Amino acid sequence: MINHTDRHLAYKVKSSNNSNYSVNLIYGILKVCDVKELIITRKSYL
Repeated sequence: MINHTDRHLAYKVKSSNNSNYSVNLIYGILKVCDVKELIITRKSYL
């Protein structure tokens, strides 16, 4: 995620199926011109 604005941005990632998906950053704040890597992983069931 990249914040191209001149303000701080708050974010929250919601999933309708937490048993199948994993998110590394669930919530946080992006400062001005801040960059964060958001990884959403689908869990595999063997």
